[in-house]
Parts: sequence; structure tokens; C-alpha cells
Amino acid sequence: TEYPGGISAFMRDVTQKINSNRIKGPKGKARSNAKFSVNAKGEIETIIVTGENESLNHEVERAMKSMKTKWTPGEYKGHPALIWFTVPFTINFE
Repeated sequence: TEYPGGISAFMRDVTQKINSNRIKGPKGKARSNAKFSVNAKGEIETIIVTGENESLNHEVERAMKSMKTKWTPGEYKGHPALIWFTVPFTINFE
């Protein structure tokens, strides 16, 4: 499974869609982890975002759901397969 340009391009594209005005929290860093699956069609299917800051979690999920770019599907034993990823997100509040 691969995103066009690799996982760093995926992280950049998601980060650009995150609207920091929707995220509430005290000064400092907030972290979320996004676990998601890419199905046999190359589409993001299931998204589970965890972290202490609920507004960051919701915004990361919203940004990921808005992604339209297809992935190259993963394979298992020569057949398209569902593949899971986990990626971290961190935001700094000034």
C-alpha cells in the first residue's frame, strides 16, 4: 500500500487540511494518533483517532475523511488487501 509520494506526502497533505481554528486546548503540545485502513480499492476506510485532546482528534479525523487521493492498494499473497497504518499528529498551541 502506498500513497502517491509516500507516507510523508500523505502526512503533509492531511496537515494542510487541518484547520487549527477548530482545535481548542491549553498552551503547549497536543498529540493524536490516527489508525486507519486502506481498502483493496485504495481508499481510506476506517479511521480511529486517539489522544487527550478531543477537538484535535475530531479535526484529524475530519481532515483524513476529506482526502480524495487514492492509494496504491496493498497486496497479500498476490491479491488486493486491507492494510492498516498508524500515524502521529502533534500541534503546538502558543
